[in-house]
Amino acid sequence: MIGTIRPGPPPQRAHADPAVQLLLDRLAIEDLFHSYAASVDRRDFAGVAACFAPDVCGPFGGEERRNRGELVEFISGVAFFHTTMHMLGNTLVEVNGDTAQLDTDAMIKHRATLEDGADYQLNMSGTRYGERLERRGGNWCITERQVPPVWAPTGVLRVTSRDPALRWLLDRAEIHDLLARYAVGVDERDYALVRACFAEKFEANYLGNEFDEIEALIGFVRGVEQLGWTRHFLGRMLLELRADSATSETLALISHRPKDDPQAAGDRKRSRERMGVGRYHDEWVRERGRWRVRSRRHGVESAPLRPEAPRPETSDPALRYLLDRAAISDLVVAFGAGLDRGDRDLLAACVTSDLRVELPDGASPSREAFLDAPSEELRAGQRTHHYVGNQLVRFDDDGAWVETYLYLSQQAAEGRYSAWHENALRWEQRLVRDAGAWRIAAHRVRNNRVEADSGS
Repeated sequence: MIGTIRPGPPPQRAHADPAVQLLLDRLAIEDLFHSYAASVDRRDFAGVAACFAPDVCGPFGGEERRNRGELVEFISGVAFFHTTMHMLGNTLVEVNGDTAQLDTDAMIKHRATLEDGADYQLNMSGTRYGERLERRGGNWCITERQVPPVWAPTGVLRVTSRDPALRWLLDRAEIHDLLARYAVGVDERDYALVRACFAEKFEANYLGNEFDEIEALIGFVRGVEQLGWTRHFLGRMLLELRADSATSETLALISHRPKDDPQAAGDRKRSRERMGVGRYHDEWVRERGRWRVRSRRHGVESAPLRPEAPRPETSDPALRYLLDRAAISDLVVAFGAGLDRGDRDLLAACVTSDLRVELPDGASPSREAFLDAPSEELRAGQRTHHYVGNQLVRFDDDGAWVETYLYLSQQAAEGRYSAWHENALRWEQRLVRDAGAWRIAAHRVRNNRVEADSGS
């Protein structure tokens, strides 16, 4: 049995290097909002309150909330549901000294059992959060909700470094931001954001349509305007970085509604929303000091990306922490990719020789049975897509506890994919260092169900 992972990032410590401090701040702010989501979904309202300043304000739930007490009182209404899941994606963070803004998309699941025993669901894939934050007493807290988005125009571009480890982390962050702004640009019909992602000379293949000129690509992307609403919800990327080039692989949940969809009038039950799963395979190049997409394949077969070679080394404890967090994120994404591909070798490289597994139905397959199952499912015509996000990490002397939200899309042999509300899950994993790398020693799959009247 794996112990319950409690939300909450480690304490922050000031760093003399502004580039390191910026990366620490960005990660701490993401952790704070992931802690908020986990606390809501566990009905831990003390944990929810800890994410906000006492004077937090802003419109939320259709009304202006004037302080933390009012806000948490409204949020506590979520206890009506036995299951909720607030899954975040396309997160962008802009830090300016002791103030910051976070903008993120969210897919939100609500499920309750009514008095007559009927199942009630409210599942939203079009929510966006805009949060202003301040550093108070050395820790970040949310001070204002539902503010206009800024999409992190500066990101990490104002800092630089010659240190190989720090440069690697900054490159990774820049590429992450560019991918998120691409998705925002498509969904907000902001084609300047889309243009800014591509190199002067590039090639792209979208669903078999080939492009090597930016306006032709923009013309294709403008096809989204035929729809009333879209969301390109990106998961965590696998990234292989080299000196001035890189390769990334990113899973995406792509939702859309027609212009006459009833949800525009607030009728979520009758919404004709459609959701599919896509994958971006990108080749990147550093152009005039900035990263840009040189080649993209979307919706067409491409060679799968393998986990990257060892990261740079450093003696700086803060950089070691950031590198460990990046390695853990990549490990979990690679683990999901191995399950999707039925790649036994990749899965075996992600886990220890004594892996322990616990599945939602209570089954505890052996390590070998667990590693063999994905390839057997593929041979039977069953495909999966493991979209992971909302990661919480807590280190101890022997390793780390990691919780990751999971949307599992399953395609049966007849070709139908499962629905979002049926496969909103989370992974709880115990990680240890093994032969110089992080590996999964225990893996448990859980859902977010809590009793509706738990109140805590």
